[in-house]
Amino acid sequence: MNAGATKTMQRLGAVLVVAGLAGTAAMAQTVTVTRLTPNLDRWNYPFGDFQGIRSSAPTFTTNGVTGFDDRDAEVLIGFNTGPDVPTGMPLSHYNVQSLTVRLTVTVPDASAAFVYDPTQDPFQSYFASSDPFFIADADAGRPVELYACGYRPTSPAPGAPLWSALTFQENSPFSSAAPNPPPARNNRNVFPVAFNELGQAVNVSNNVTGSAAEGGRFEVAPLAVGTTTAVQPGEQVIEGATFTFSVNLALPGVREYVQRALAMGRLNLLVSSLHASQQPGGAPVPINYPVFYTKENPFGTPAQLELVVTLGGMECLADVTGIGGPPAIPDGLVTGDDFNAFIAAFAADDLLADVTGIGGPPAMPDGLITGDDFNAFIGAFAAGCP
Repeated sequence: MNAGATKTMQRLGAVLVVAGLAGTAAMAQTVTVTRLTPNLDRWNYPFGDFQGIRSSAPTFTTNGVTGFDDRDAEVLIGFNTGPDVPTGMPLSHYNVQSLTVRLTVTVPDASAAFVYDPTQDPFQSYFASSDPFFIADADAGRPVELYACGYRPTSPAPGAPLWSALTFQENSPFSSAAPNPPPARNNRNVFPVAFNELGQAVNVSNNVTGSAAEGGRFEVAPLAVGTTTAVQPGEQVIEGATFTFSVNLALPGVREYVQRALAMGRLNLLVSSLHASQQPGGAPVPINYPVFYTKENPFGTPAQLELVVTLGGMECLADVTGIGGPPAIPDGLVTGDDFNAFIAAFAADDLLADVTGIGGPPAMPDGLITGDDFNAFIGAFAAGCP
């Protein structure tokens, strides 16, 4: 018997009683997380802020200028969610109820502003009017959108962890491409992500002008479109207007993205828009795209977060994965995939097997893999999900 099998048998031998354990999940606890300032905010732009020290950050497009991403200037924001939300729990223990992000507009020039549009515009409305697939925008203005973050599969240094929400910082390089001349289309280390109907992450940096190799031109589903009560649709946005992004958790892949962020303790998001911009060398024009305050501005309100999540208790304890096993997420079914995944995780000291705390339900997962976890799982597996 190998060492792993011996360890597993020793741990199984420590399991005491299975009978009598309830098949319900641990007692639920609802937590509201409020952050009045982000832990990270940065202008994600090839010629922009590589230290996270700007006092404001705009969003705009370059209208298909060669070498630039469609979503050229973005605002990256990140919030640490611990210690309010324990990290390392199974995804099924993060029952996200609501997620709201707010950003405040600054108008650098009193004569300049952008037009408020609270609705998503069809991607064909950003095409040149001569394009046979062009669709005219039915209303004034362009929306401001919120996206998940994807990361280039590179690292800050040889042997270092790959870019992720935990490793990308305010002073991380915009691109790791070698050489790295701006504008570096398709080379930014963090980029906006939407999810398709299967919940798969899709890079939307160039959804308007994308070539076949880039996935073509396609519609996107942002996590949220920003709204404000400061002005009416079609009016120019005023100084200090607050834009609220109420994340649509019902969209495929979105809830899982937030759950994974909570499990690691950091939620990163990108604010993006396709407002037209004036390129260097052109005649001076008023700023007609959004500009948002950052935490470095002493006079403005930075990005804010409000999150409501129920910890534990929302699903059957035995539902630890989906069909096919990890990385599938819990699906409300108790199958052999759940059993196999739990046993493998229990043997490997993987937190997937952390379904309860010392003493068993209603104790919450505690970061330890013990006989109480085994007993609780077997009891829940026998009872099935309600």
